[in-house]
Amino acid sequence: MGCYRRINTYRRITVVNRILPGLAMLLGVYLVLSFSTASGQNYKVGDQVVVIEDAELKSKVSGKTIVDEFWPGLVLTVTNIKDQWLRVSNGQSGWLNQSKVIQLNRQAIVRMTVKIKADPRNDLLYNGRADVWKHLGEQGSAIEDLGEAIRLNPLAAYYTNRGSIWNDDGNYDRAIKDFNEAIRLDPVYSWSYGNRGDAWKHKGEFNKAIQDYSEVIRLEPKFAGGYNSRGNAWKSIGKYDKAIDDYNQAILIKPTSAGAYKNRGSAWSNKGEYDDAISDYQKTIELEPNLAFGHNALAWLLATCPDSKYRDGEKAIATATKACALTAWKNADFIDTLAAAYAESGDFNNAVKWQLKVIEILPERDKDDYKDSLRLYQSGKPYHQEKR
Repeated sequence: MGCYRRINTYRRITVVNRILPGLAMLLGVYLVLSFSTASGQNYKVGDQVVVIEDAELKSKVSGKTIVDEFWPGLVLTVTNIKDQWLRVSNGQSGWLNQSKVIQLNRQAIVRMTVKIKADPRNDLLYNGRADVWKHLGEQGSAIEDLGEAIRLNPLAAYYTNRGSIWNDDGNYDRAIKDFNEAIRLDPVYSWSYGNRGDAWKHKGEFNKAIQDYSEVIRLEPKFAGGYNSRGNAWKSIGKYDKAIDDYNQAILIKPTSAGAYKNRGSAWSNKGEYDDAISDYQKTIELEPNLAFGHNALAWLLATCPDSKYRDGEKAIATATKACALTAWKNADFIDTLAAAYAESGDFNNAVKWQLKVIEILPERDKDDYKDSLRLYQSGKPYHQEKR
Protein backbone atom coordinates (compact mmCIF):
# COMPACT_ATOMS: atom_id res chain seq x y z
CA MET A 1 0.00 0.00 0.00
CA GLY A 2 1.18 3.52 -0.67
CA CYS A 3 1.90 5.87 2.21
CA TYR A 4 0.91 9.00 0.36
CA ARG A 5 -2.48 10.60 0.15
CA ARG A 6 -4.13 13.89 -0.62
CA ILE A 7 -3.06 16.72 1.62
CA ASN A 8 -5.94 17.95 3.73
CA THR A 9 -6.81 21.55 4.51
CA TYR A 10 -3.83 22.77 6.46
CA ARG A 11 -1.86 25.81 7.56
CA ARG A 12 1.21 26.16 9.76
CA ILE A 13 0.79 28.73 12.51
CA THR A 14 3.93 28.21 14.56
CA VAL A 15 6.90 26.22 13.38
CA VAL A 16 9.73 25.65 15.81
CA ASN A 17 11.04 22.61 13.95
CA ARG A 18 9.93 22.27 10.31
CA ILE A 19 7.79 19.27 9.40
CA LEU A 20 6.30 18.22 6.09
CA PRO A 21 2.93 19.92 5.39
CA GLY A 22 0.09 17.47 5.65
CA LEU A 23 1.90 15.17 8.09
CA ALA A 24 0.28 16.40 11.28
CA MET A 25 -1.88 13.30 11.67
CA LEU A 26 1.16 11.14 10.93
CA LEU A 27 2.84 12.27 14.13
CA GLY A 28 0.43 10.73 16.64
CA VAL A 29 -0.73 14.17 17.73
CA TYR A 30 -3.75 15.51 19.57
CA LEU A 31 -6.35 17.65 17.90
CA VAL A 32 -7.33 20.50 20.23
CA LEU A 33 -10.47 22.22 19.05
CA SER A 34 -10.85 25.96 19.15
CA PHE A 35 -14.38 26.07 20.55
CA SER A 36 -17.18 23.70 21.48
CA THR A 37 -20.46 22.73 19.90
CA ALA A 38 -22.89 19.99 20.80
CA SER A 39 -22.30 16.74 18.98
CA GLY A 40 -25.32 14.63 19.79
CA GLN A 41 -24.00 11.74 17.69
CA ASN A 42 -23.12 8.24 18.74
CA TYR A 43 -19.93 7.00 17.16
CA LYS A 44 -18.44 3.54 16.99
CA VAL A 45 -15.06 2.16 16.06
CA GLY A 46 -14.67 2.05 12.30
CA ASP A 47 -16.81 5.13 11.63
CA GLN A 48 -15.44 7.78 9.33
CA VAL A 49 -15.90 11.37 10.44
CA VAL A 50 -15.36 14.79 8.89
CA VAL A 51 -13.85 17.77 10.70
CA ILE A 52 -16.48 20.47 10.16
CA GLU A 53 -15.04 23.45 12.07
CA ASP A 54 -11.59 25.01 12.25
CA ALA A 55 -9.33 22.99 14.53
CA GLU A 56 -5.98 23.69 16.15
CA LEU A 57 -3.50 20.85 16.26
CA LYS A 58 -0.56 20.76 18.65
CA SER A 59 2.26 18.25 18.67
CA LYS A 60 5.65 17.70 20.23
CA VAL A 61 8.52 17.00 17.85
CA SER A 62 11.96 16.53 19.40
CA GLY A 63 10.74 18.32 22.51
CA LYS A 64 9.54 21.36 20.55
CA THR A 65 5.94 22.48 20.13
CA ILE A 66 4.45 22.71 16.67
CA VAL A 67 1.00 24.19 16.13
CA ASP A 68 -1.03 23.65 12.96
CA GLU A 69 -4.53 24.62 11.91
CA PHE A 70 -6.95 22.47 9.98
CA TRP A 71 -9.95 23.74 8.08
CA PRO A 72 -13.10 21.71 7.47
CA GLY A 73 -12.92 18.68 5.22
CA LEU A 74 -10.41 16.41 6.98
CA VAL A 75 -11.73 12.81 6.87
CA LEU A 76 -10.66 10.50 9.70
CA THR A 77 -11.39 6.95 10.88
CA VAL A 78 -12.44 6.33 14.49
CA THR A 79 -10.26 3.71 16.20
CA ASN A 80 -11.21 4.28 19.86
CA ILE A 81 -13.69 6.27 21.94
CA LYS A 82 -13.31 7.75 25.42
CA ASP A 83 -16.04 10.04 26.74
CA GLN A 84 -16.23 13.00 24.34
CA TRP A 85 -12.93 12.13 22.68
CA LEU A 86 -12.35 10.05 19.59
CA ARG A 87 -9.06 8.39 18.79
CA VAL A 88 -8.78 8.80 15.04
CA SER A 89 -6.44 7.72 12.29
CA ASN A 90 -5.35 9.35 9.08
CA GLY A 91 -2.25 7.19 8.63
CA GLN A 92 -1.34 7.34 12.33
CA SER A 93 -3.41 8.10 15.40
CA GLY A 94 -4.39 11.06 17.57
CA TRP A 95 -7.29 12.26 19.76
CA LEU A 96 -10.06 14.62 18.67
CA ASN A 97 -13.07 16.06 20.48
CA GLN A 98 -16.18 14.65 18.84
CA SER A 99 -18.07 17.92 19.13
CA LYS A 100 -16.22 19.23 16.08
CA VAL A 101 -16.93 16.41 13.64
CA ILE A 102 -19.90 14.84 11.92
CA GLN A 103 -20.41 11.47 10.30
CA LEU A 104 -19.07 11.04 6.77
CA ASN A 105 -22.28 11.24 4.74
CA ARG A 106 -24.14 13.63 2.45
CA GLN A 107 -24.81 15.97 5.36
CA ALA A 108 -21.07 16.67 5.46
CA ILE A 109 -21.31 17.89 1.85
CA VAL A 110 -24.25 20.10 2.81
CA ARG A 111 -22.26 21.64 5.66
CA MET A 112 -19.23 22.20 3.44
CA THR A 113 -21.40 23.76 0.72
CA VAL A 114 -22.88 26.23 3.20
CA LYS A 115 -19.36 27.30 4.14
CA ILE A 116 -18.35 27.71 0.50
CA LYS A 117 -21.41 29.85 -0.26
CA ALA A 118 -20.46 32.09 2.65
CA ASP A 119 -16.84 32.33 1.47
CA PRO A 120 -16.76 31.44 -2.25
CA ARG A 121 -13.14 32.44 -2.84
CA ASN A 122 -11.72 30.26 -0.07
CA ASP A 123 -9.63 27.66 -1.91
CA LEU A 124 -9.12 25.63 1.28
CA LEU A 125 -12.85 24.94 1.51
CA TYR A 126 -12.98 23.56 -2.04
CA ASN A 127 -9.99 21.39 -1.21
CA GLY A 128 -11.73 20.14 1.93
CA ARG A 129 -15.02 19.41 0.18
CA ALA A 130 -13.08 17.52 -2.49
CA ASP A 131 -11.75 15.16 0.18
CA VAL A 132 -15.30 14.51 1.42
CA TRP A 133 -16.51 13.87 -2.15
CA LYS A 134 -13.65 11.43 -2.65
CA HIS A 135 -14.50 9.44 0.47
CA LEU A 136 -18.13 9.29 -0.66
CA GLY A 137 -17.02 7.81 -3.98
CA GLU A 138 -17.85 10.94 -6.01
CA GLN A 139 -14.54 11.25 -7.83
CA GLY A 140 -15.85 13.59 -10.53
CA SER A 141 -17.12 16.09 -7.99
CA ALA A 142 -13.83 15.88 -6.10
CA ILE A 143 -11.88 16.62 -9.30
CA GLU A 144 -14.18 19.57 -10.04
CA ASP A 145 -13.66 21.08 -6.59
CA LEU A 146 -9.90 20.70 -6.81
CA GLY A 147 -9.98 22.35 -10.21
CA GLU A 148 -11.69 25.34 -8.59
CA ALA A 149 -9.16 25.36 -5.73
CA ILE A 150 -6.34 25.40 -8.32
CA ARG A 151 -8.04 28.23 -10.24
CA LEU A 152 -8.25 30.29 -7.06
CA ASN A 153 -4.77 29.41 -5.80
CA PRO A 154 -2.54 27.09 -7.87
CA LEU A 155 -0.70 25.38 -5.03
CA ALA A 156 1.49 22.30 -5.41
CA ALA A 157 -0.62 20.62 -2.70
CA TYR A 158 -3.81 20.97 -4.77
CA TYR A 159 -2.19 19.49 -7.87
CA THR A 160 -0.90 16.66 -5.66
CA ASN A 161 -4.37 16.11 -4.21
CA ARG A 162 -5.97 15.99 -7.65
CA GLY A 163 -3.25 13.69 -8.91
CA SER A 164 -3.88 11.29 -6.05
CA ILE A 165 -7.55 11.10 -7.06
CA TRP A 166 -6.48 10.25 -10.61
CA ASN A 167 -4.28 7.59 -9.00
CA ASP A 168 -7.25 6.16 -7.10
CA ASP A 169 -9.24 6.11 -10.33
CA GLY A 170 -6.51 4.26 -12.23
CA ASN A 171 -5.74 7.23 -14.49
CA TYR A 172 -2.03 7.19 -13.80
CA ASP A 173 -0.89 9.29 -16.75
CA ARG A 174 -3.13 12.20 -15.73
CA ALA A 175 -1.96 11.72 -12.16
CA ILE A 176 1.69 11.95 -13.19
CA LYS A 177 0.93 15.11 -15.17
CA ASP A 178 -0.49 16.75 -12.03
CA PHE A 179 2.43 15.56 -9.90
CA ASN A 180 4.89 16.93 -12.46
CA GLU A 181 3.19 20.33 -12.24
CA ALA A 182 3.26 20.19 -8.45
CA ILE A 183 7.00 19.46 -8.53
CA ARG A 184 7.55 22.33 -10.98
CA LEU A 185 5.75 24.68 -8.59
CA ASP A 186 7.55 23.37 -5.51
CA PRO A 187 10.57 21.11 -6.18
CA VAL A 188 11.07 20.32 -2.48
CA TYR A 189 7.46 19.31 -1.76
CA SER A 190 8.14 15.67 -0.99
CA TRP A 191 4.50 14.51 -1.05
CA SER A 192 4.40 15.13 -4.81
CA TYR A 193 7.33 12.76 -5.31
CA GLY A 194 5.74 10.17 -3.04
CA ASN A 195 2.42 10.23 -4.84
CA ARG A 196 4.15 10.17 -8.23
CA GLY A 197 6.09 7.15 -6.98
CA ASP A 198 2.76 5.45 -6.27
CA ALA A 199 1.62 6.20 -9.84
CA TRP A 200 4.82 4.75 -11.32
CA LYS A 201 4.41 1.68 -9.12
CA HIS A 202 0.85 1.14 -10.33
CA LYS A 203 2.09 1.43 -13.92
CA GLY A 204 4.68 -1.25 -13.21
CA GLU A 205 7.60 1.17 -13.59
CA PHE A 206 9.20 0.22 -10.32
CA ASN A 207 12.63 1.75 -10.93
CA LYS A 208 11.02 5.16 -11.45
CA ALA A 209 8.96 4.59 -8.31
CA ILE A 210 12.09 3.77 -6.34
CA GLN A 211 13.76 6.96 -7.64
CA ASP A 212 10.82 9.07 -6.45
CA TYR A 213 10.66 7.38 -3.05
CA SER A 214 14.42 7.87 -2.70
CA GLU A 215 13.87 11.58 -3.33
CA VAL A 216 11.28 11.62 -0.56
CA ILE A 217 13.87 10.06 1.75
CA ARG A 218 16.49 12.63 0.68
CA LEU A 219 14.10 15.50 1.39
CA GLU A 220 12.62 14.02 4.58
CA PRO A 221 15.15 11.51 6.00
CA LYS A 222 13.23 11.17 9.26
CA PHE A 223 9.92 10.36 7.55
CA ALA A 224 9.21 6.64 7.98
CA GLY A 225 6.69 6.64 5.14
CA GLY A 226 9.37 7.20 2.52
CA TYR A 227 11.22 4.04 3.57
CA ASN A 228 7.95 2.14 3.86
CA SER A 229 6.90 3.03 0.32
CA ARG A 230 10.32 2.29 -1.16
CA GLY A 231 10.22 -1.04 0.65
CA ASN A 232 6.92 -1.78 -1.06
CA ALA A 233 8.48 -1.05 -4.44
CA TRP A 234 11.46 -3.31 -3.72
CA LYS A 235 8.99 -6.01 -2.64
CA SER A 236 7.06 -5.66 -5.89
CA ILE A 237 10.15 -6.62 -7.92
CA GLY A 238 11.14 -9.48 -5.61
CA LYS A 239 13.95 -7.65 -3.81
CA TYR A 240 12.74 -8.83 -0.43
CA ASP A 241 15.97 -8.27 1.50
CA LYS A 242 16.15 -4.65 0.31
CA ALA A 243 12.47 -4.26 1.19
CA ILE A 244 13.08 -5.61 4.69
CA ASP A 245 16.02 -3.23 5.14
CA ASP A 246 13.73 -0.29 4.31
CA TYR A 247 10.97 -1.54 6.61
CA ASN A 248 13.55 -1.94 9.38
CA GLN A 249 14.53 1.70 8.91
CA ALA A 250 10.89 2.80 8.96
CA ILE A 251 10.37 0.91 12.23
CA LEU A 252 13.58 2.38 13.69
CA ILE A 253 12.30 5.89 12.92
CA LYS A 254 8.77 5.15 14.11
CA PRO A 255 8.50 2.01 16.27
CA THR A 256 4.70 2.36 16.40
CA SER A 257 4.34 2.15 12.60
CA ALA A 258 1.83 -0.67 12.22
CA GLY A 259 1.99 -0.35 8.44
CA ALA A 260 5.73 -1.00 8.38
CA TYR A 261 5.32 -4.15 10.48
CA LYS A 262 2.51 -5.35 8.23
CA ASN A 263 4.54 -4.74 5.08
CA ARG A 264 7.63 -6.38 6.56
CA GLY A 265 5.45 -9.36 7.44
CA SER A 266 4.42 -9.59 3.80
CA ALA A 267 8.08 -9.56 2.72
CA TRP A 268 8.88 -12.33 5.22
CA SER A 269 5.95 -14.31 3.86
CA ASN A 270 7.18 -13.89 0.30
CA LYS A 271 10.58 -15.22 1.42
CA GLY A 272 8.88 -18.25 2.99
CA GLU A 273 9.77 -17.10 6.51
CA TYR A 274 6.28 -17.66 7.88
CA ASP A 275 7.11 -17.53 11.59
CA ASP A 276 8.60 -14.06 11.13
CA ALA A 277 5.60 -13.05 9.01
CA ILE A 278 3.12 -14.16 11.67
CA SER A 279 5.12 -12.35 14.36
CA ASP A 280 5.02 -9.08 12.38
CA TYR A 281 1.30 -9.42 11.63
CA GLN A 282 0.62 -10.00 15.32
CA LYS A 283 2.67 -6.91 16.18
CA THR A 284 0.63 -4.97 13.62
CA ILE A 285 -2.57 -6.00 15.39
CA GLU A 286 -1.08 -5.22 18.81
CA LEU A 287 -0.21 -1.68 17.68
CA GLU A 288 -3.50 -0.98 15.88
CA PRO A 289 -6.12 -3.54 16.99
CA ASN A 290 -8.97 -1.52 15.50
CA LEU A 291 -7.43 -1.09 12.07
CA ALA A 292 -8.30 -3.90 9.70
CA PHE A 293 -5.19 -4.42 7.58
CA GLY A 294 -3.27 -6.38 10.22
CA HIS A 295 -6.16 -8.77 10.82
CA ASN A 296 -6.59 -9.27 7.09
CA ALA A 297 -2.89 -9.99 6.48
CA LEU A 298 -2.78 -12.60 9.23
CA ALA A 299 -6.04 -14.19 8.06
CA TRP A 300 -4.78 -14.43 4.48
CA LEU A 301 -1.64 -16.26 5.58
CA LEU A 302 -3.61 -18.63 7.84
CA ALA A 303 -6.01 -19.40 4.99
CA THR A 304 -3.69 -19.64 1.98
CA CYS A 305 -0.12 -20.32 3.18
CA PRO A 306 1.76 -22.64 0.82
CA ASP A 307 3.01 -24.58 3.86
CA SER A 308 0.12 -26.57 5.33
CA LYS A 309 1.76 -26.42 8.78
CA TYR A 310 0.72 -22.78 9.07
CA ARG A 311 -2.81 -23.04 7.70
CA ASP A 312 -5.72 -22.85 10.16
CA GLY A 313 -9.12 -22.29 8.57
CA GLU A 314 -11.04 -21.63 11.78
CA LYS A 315 -8.58 -19.02 13.05
CA ALA A 316 -8.52 -17.49 9.60
CA ILE A 317 -12.32 -17.16 9.63
CA ALA A 318 -12.30 -15.42 13.01
CA THR A 319 -9.49 -13.06 12.03
CA ALA A 320 -10.92 -12.24 8.60
CA THR A 321 -14.35 -11.64 10.12
CA LYS A 322 -12.76 -9.07 12.43
CA ALA A 323 -11.19 -7.27 9.45
CA CYS A 324 -14.52 -7.22 7.60
CA ALA A 325 -16.41 -5.95 10.64
CA LEU A 326 -13.89 -3.15 11.18
CA THR A 327 -14.50 -1.97 7.61
CA ALA A 328 -18.31 -2.32 7.77
CA TRP A 329 -18.21 -5.23 5.28
CA LYS A 330 -17.35 -2.85 2.44
CA ASN A 331 -13.77 -3.87 1.62
CA ALA A 332 -13.77 -6.42 -1.22
CA ASP A 333 -10.23 -7.64 -0.53
CA PHE A 334 -11.03 -8.41 3.10
CA ILE A 335 -14.21 -10.27 2.14
CA ASP A 336 -12.13 -12.19 -0.43
CA THR A 337 -9.88 -13.27 2.47
CA LEU A 338 -12.94 -14.42 4.42
CA ALA A 339 -14.08 -16.51 1.45
CA ALA A 340 -10.62 -18.11 1.26
CA ALA A 341 -10.77 -18.83 5.00
CA TYR A 342 -14.11 -20.60 4.69
CA ALA A 343 -12.77 -22.63 1.77
CA GLU A 344 -9.73 -23.67 3.84
CA SER A 345 -12.07 -24.81 6.62
CA GLY A 346 -14.06 -26.92 4.13
CA ASP A 347 -17.18 -24.73 4.22
CA PHE A 348 -17.51 -24.14 0.49
CA ASN A 349 -21.10 -22.89 0.69
CA ASN A 350 -19.96 -19.88 2.68
CA ALA A 351 -16.83 -19.55 0.55
CA VAL A 352 -19.00 -19.25 -2.56
CA LYS A 353 -21.43 -16.91 -0.81
CA TRP A 354 -18.74 -14.44 0.20
CA GLN A 355 -16.84 -14.66 -3.08
CA LEU A 356 -20.05 -13.74 -4.89
CA LYS A 357 -20.31 -10.76 -2.52
CA VAL A 358 -16.79 -9.72 -3.49
CA ILE A 359 -17.68 -9.77 -7.18
CA GLU A 360 -20.93 -7.89 -6.50
CA ILE A 361 -19.26 -4.91 -4.82
CA LEU A 362 -16.20 -4.62 -7.08
CA PRO A 363 -16.14 -2.19 -10.01
CA GLU A 364 -16.71 -3.89 -13.34
CA ARG A 365 -13.06 -3.58 -14.40
CA ASP A 366 -11.90 -5.70 -11.43
CA LYS A 367 -14.52 -8.47 -11.32
CA ASP A 368 -12.73 -10.95 -13.58
CA ASP A 369 -9.69 -11.07 -11.28
CA TYR A 370 -11.81 -12.72 -8.59
CA LYS A 371 -13.83 -15.18 -10.68
CA ASP A 372 -11.11 -17.83 -10.73
CA SER A 373 -11.38 -18.17 -6.95
CA LEU A 374 -15.14 -18.44 -7.25
CA ARG A 375 -14.85 -21.31 -9.73
CA LEU A 376 -12.32 -23.00 -7.44
CA TYR A 377 -14.68 -22.85 -4.46
CA GLN A 378 -17.61 -24.00 -6.56
CA SER A 379 -15.59 -27.09 -7.44
CA GLY A 380 -14.92 -27.78 -3.75
CA LYS A 381 -11.27 -26.74 -3.67
CA PRO A 382 -9.54 -24.15 -1.45
CA TYR A 383 -7.13 -21.52 -2.73
CA HIS A 384 -3.49 -21.85 -1.65
CA GLN A 385 -0.62 -19.59 -2.65
CA GLU A 386 2.09 -21.20 -4.75
CA LYS A 387 5.42 -21.94 -3.15
CA ARG A 388 8.06 -19.39 -4.10
